[in-house]
Amino acid sequence: MSYQINFADNGKGLIFKRSAGAAVNTSDFEKAIVRFFQEHKSALAAIRYVYLDYTEADKLKLAMEDILRFVEIAKIIAMENNQLVVAICAPDFDNYCITKKWEVHLPDEFGWETMAFRDQEETLEWLRKLVQPDLTFT
Repeated sequence: MSYQINFADNGKGLIFKRSAGAAVNTSDFEKAIVRFFQEHKSALAAIRYVYLDYTEADKLKLAMEDILRFVEIAKIIAMENNQLVVAICAPDFDNYCITKKWEVHLPDEFGWETMAFRDQEETLEWLRKLVQPDLTFT
């Protein structure tokens, strides 16, 4: 599988990992995310953080319309949980730029703390500061 979405830290976190060879079809990718959140809707309110890990990902191939669709998905999630901390690790420069485009298009009223980084340790350090130091993020 080219991406994984898993709960972590007894349901306090959600780890999204996209690996090398991830599907280029953004429609399938989008449907998988929507399906995951629909299946776990009752657990969304308890999630404190989301860690998006693109350390092994190939170049993301997203047009601006794709990015805006992922903002719309985030709006659905924000209706269930408007206090998320979202940390993104995207070491590849192009992937980092795409994640920043997504981040800057999130409306302020979401209430989310978001930050994209290019270094994994820096990402996890920021996440620990905002959430709590004893979380594992695995």
